Amino acid sequence: MARDDVLVVGISQRLGELDAGQAQDFATHFVLAQVLEPPMAVSAPGSFTPRLLAGNFRMQTSFRKGIARFEARVDTSIRFSDGSFLAAEDVAATIRRVAGSDVDVETRADRVLVEGPDTLDLGPLLAGPHAHVFRPGARFPLGTGPYRVTHRDPGLVRVEAWEGARLRARTPVIEFRVYPPDPAGRPTALIDAVEGGEVDITMDLSRRDAKGLTRARKVFLPGASTALLWFGCARPAFRDPLVRRAVAHAIDPYAVAATCFDNPAAFVATSVLPRAMAVSGLASLRHDPAKARDLLERAGGLPPRLSMLSVWGPRPYLPRPREAASAVAGQLEGLGVELDVTFADSASDYLDKIRSGRFDLVLGGWIADGPDPVEFLRAIASSDRILGERKDAAVAAANYGAYRSEAFDAALRSSAALADRLRRACAILAEEVPLVPLMHSATVVALSRRVEGFDPERPVIVPELAGLRVTA
Repeated sequence: MARDDVLVVGISQRLGELDAGQAQDFATHFVLAQVLEPPMAVSAPGSFTPRLLAGNFRMQTSFRKGIARFEARVDTSIRFSDGSFLAAEDVAATIRRVAGSDVDVETRADRVLVEGPDTLDLGPLLAGPHAHVFRPGARFPLGTGPYRVTHRDPGLVRVEAWEGARLRARTPVIEFRVYPPDPAGRPTALIDAVEGGEVDITMDLSRRDAKGLTRARKVFLPGASTALLWFGCARPAFRDPLVRRAVAHAIDPYAVAATCFDNPAAFVATSVLPRAMAVSGLASLRHDPAKARDLLERAGGLPPRLSMLSVWGPRPYLPRPREAASAVAGQLEGLGVELDVTFADSASDYLDKIRSGRFDLVLGGWIADGPDPVEFLRAIASSDRILGERKDAAVAAANYGAYRSEAFDAALRSSAALADRLRRACAILAEEVPLVPLMHSATVVALSRRVEGFDPERPVIVPELAGLRVTA
């Protein structure tokens, strides 16, 4: 059983370094969200309020066509967990990290001044875990949030409330404990820990896994991720968009979703965007084996063997990666291709293997860092989000197929209405096919009976746990 003064969070992947500037995986973001804060917060879908600022960014007059200037004051009364005060330069450093090279940032006393394209929207850019403000500490990053990290090893991270935090934590200690999947890739240990009262909260169980829980409350939230199959666009087999289109038509997302969900029709992907972010009229490709064979014959065929890298274990968007990988391999057999599948050992191993560029396909997905659909598309397919080549040090990098398209990048930067930008960008993806959407996620939060204060209506993707309390 968990201790009365400790909230235990169960996660299914081993934690890497707590690198606030380069964090890619949900588990690391989950830990850091208790310690660090972004400059802005989501108050409602599409609405943002200041968090580390003394008021919203104000637009200033610019004398350059197509350029916008913004200014905001930083709340310098806020402290980091070592007692030092927040400065404008701390927020400016975050904006430089997450914004593109076409954005200039400077500080004057307690003010931050930002100049960039007139399409720049600072709300979604600065309201997600990718925009956490931090300072390097002796062992762990320092933040302004209600907790600070006091211990870390590959199987456990402990954070503790600190005196002087302006946001008071109701639970003094949180422990993130790792329960790795079993050899078959199933979260057996995590399920047993929830049922045994050892874990108070987890977001790492699928709807199917959570269905059998009897000693925990279950909260079902709109999913914020999509399972994706990336083509290695720089690999010889998939440089031709016609070949990628052929293979995309050969993939049956419904059959892949059926390996993970009892009711696959509710989760099969209708576009690359999670359903909570999508708009009507987004282009996509349909499963069509006859068309796949015809296109492949016109393109000159595929090599008899291809390689695919898969995520290391269950993810919200891919609860059964081994079964899903087997389904994809079986469908490619219909094109005369044998697929060699490699499963990563961990999140860091997954990213290292993607950086190597040795795989023809990558099976995985992406969890939204924030509520902005443009940022989701940018993360999975923009030219500046290729791992190992991030010119702008963007942290949300999931262009795992090394796809490059000036037209796609321009669509995301367009000043057109949001829905039109999304439709144009998705139309380009459907035409050039750098990836295939497979299924959308279902976010399940399992809570022990001793947890109080969880608000399912709060519009966040990575929960902050300071408002929770554990009872005896």
